[in-house]
Amino acid sequence: MPARNNPYNPVFVSNRGNRYFSHQPQDLRSQSDDGREVFAETNLGANQIRDNIARLLGAFDLPRDAFAAFLREDLDAG
Repeated sequence: MPARNNPYNPVFVSNRGNRYFSHQPQDLRSQSDDGREVFAETNLGANQIRDNIARLLGAFDLPRDAFAAFLREDLDAG
């Protein structure tokens, strides 16, 4: 398996040693199964999500402008 597609790639491990992706659900604190035998950490803050998107783009050699996020209006905002 190429290193960039490997969920155990060190790029996808936090500074504290927490994995963001794994083949084993017990490796993660709160996981979601993507249906492809890879589990993803879901207990992340907004900045961690942003940083992981940048890591994923870099790991797959994609330019940052290859990703666009469209946010809906916060209906609860005063």
